[in-house]
Order: sequence, then C-alpha cells, then structure tokens
Amino acid sequence: MSSQVPTNTVSVTTTSSSSSPVVEESGRKSESNSLSRNQHNRLKCLFCRIVDGNEPKAKDNILYQDEEFVVFPDIRPAAVHHLLVVTREHIKDAKSLTSSQIELLDRMVETGKKVLSDRINSEQDPSKSLAASEGNEIISKAVYGFHWPPFHTVSHLHLHVIAPSHEIGFIGRIIFRPNSYWFVPPGWVKERLMKLKSEIQSKSTSS
Repeated sequence: MSSQVPTNTVSVTTTSSSSSPVVEESGRKSESNSLSRNQHNRLKCLFCRIVDGNEPKAKDNILYQDEEFVVFPDIRPAAVHHLLVVTREHIKDAKSLTSSQIELLDRMVETGKKVLSDRINSEQDPSKSLAASEGNEIISKAVYGFHWPPFHTVSHLHLHVIAPSHEIGFIGRIIFRPNSYWFVPPGWVKERLMKLKSEIQSKSTSS
C-alpha cells in the first residue's frame, strides 16, 4: 500500500559532472550488484536511512512511498518541482542495474510521473492552479534522468524528476543535461539494458 505526505520542504541533494557511459555486463558486475543488496550496511547510506525511516530530519519531507520506492525533494532544486525517486533496495547506481531489472526501471519512471502529476494537479490555491493543458505540458516536458557514475554524491540509485524544464537555470542545465556524459535519461538506460539482455540470450543460445 502506498501513502503520501504533503510537504513543501526539502531533504537531500545530488549533483554531478562527467564520464562516458560504458555498455557492459559481466559476472563480476552482477555479483557486485548482488553483494550491494545483500551485504550492504544500510545505516551507512543516507538514502537507505531515509527510506527506512532512520533519518529524522527527512521524515516530514516524504512525498510518496510504496513497497519499492520513496520519493522526496532534492535539497537543491533545479526548478519548482525537483523530485528524487529512490529505490528501497540498495542498488548503487544506474550503471549497476542488470538486464533483469528493466521492469523496475519502468516502474521507477512511472512513479516519478505519477508523483509529479499529483503535485502539479493539487495546487492548494484554486486561483493559482494551472490549466489542465499547461499542467500536462509541464509533465510531458519534465526532465527525467540519472547521474552516471562516478558523478553523483550519493551512491544509491535515484531518478531525478525536474519540472518545469524551462525554469532550470544555467548551472542546472549543465548538471542535468540529458544525453551528456554525466546525466542520462531513463530511455538510454533501458536501451542499454535491453542490449545486455539480448547479448546474454544470444550467448545462452549459442552455448
């Protein structure tokens, strides 16, 4: 069951800079992902503490949570709406995702869209509420993406959801530039995982 807690405050930050994404998936990488899930000390990870309810300052900032994800605002928002969709499971980053986690990636994006839509469509002051068409345009043009390692400050998988995109400032446009070496959209990550899945299936068939 999911729950939502209204808030207008912020909680944690993530920013980044640059390195070229590499397409690879090996037994070593999959093993590393498994170790991070099963042997990770959750008290040492800021986002683990937040999703587990062990970070008191962040408790009032939770916007949404369910059995898989917790959503809260970035402490340094690049626009009015700057959400972080964080997995409850400790996965290090987008590069650590395996081909078996494509559906998790899809659900992560859908959760971000849902929470953003709810936030935009629930203006408290009716006189300031957006027209439906304007709200839909903001949602459709929102920026969704992951910082590619090593260019993130918290090593726990999180999706940035930023809107309205036209409000992102100069520095933010650099930090959150889609399809850059350091910030990649979910579609790119999914395409990478699909390619890895195809390669694994091909190897399995030929062996």
